[in-house]
Amino acid sequence: MSATPFTALTDSQLTTLRDLLSTALRADPNLARGDALTLVASADSEAATRALGQLPGFDVPVPAPPPVASDELVAALAAAALAVRPEVTSTTKWATLDSLLGRALGVSPETVYVTSVGGLSRNIIVRLAQSRRAREASVAAVIWTVGTEPLQQAIASTTRACLDIPRLTLVFTIDGSAFDLAAIVTPPSLPAPPTLTLAYPAALVVHASPTGDAGTS
Repeated sequence: MSATPFTALTDSQLTTLRDLLSTALRADPNLARGDALTLVASADSEAATRALGQLPGFDVPVPAPPPVASDELVAALAAAALAVRPEVTSTTKWATLDSLLGRALGVSPETVYVTSVGGLSRNIIVRLAQSRRAREASVAAVIWTVGTEPLQQAIASTTRACLDIPRLTLVFTIDGSAFDLAAIVTPPSLPAPPTLTLAYPAALVVHASPTGDAGTS
């Protein structure tokens, strides 16, 4: 089945459609594959295109990605992350995660920036703005080492970074052989992608607010 375009829908109609698809997939996770997931991915891509187009400095075309089942995405991201040694200095060591996240979210891997931070949570803000690629990415992901500081401090720093550069910003945790998505941080105008909320239902969704308050759901 080819991806169905939703460009003719109004924003309200697109939101209603995505809510219906998300509800259906939550009711029956077995639907999260094949044609049903293709529809979800296509609708997510259209919503992301519109939202990113409203953010300052971002004009990213978002093609509809091939479908990825939720369980396959979780397993693939974990395998790719655990295969990397965070202490190794390399600008390409997270390339596989760039590709996997780009495919799942419908963006080019070149617009995804993944970095690991262990130690001080305040370094997250610096890391997410330290290079041109980091600053211009439409999706940023922080891999946080559990046990260095409380996870909430890492999420708070990531939220502040999202206010500085509005975009989808993710906080993954790595703890020995465990890899998980702890938080999905978005500007108010960018919805949390159902592709991620379905794959990681326990992840905290944080809507970064320019007023200084952060809403959660």
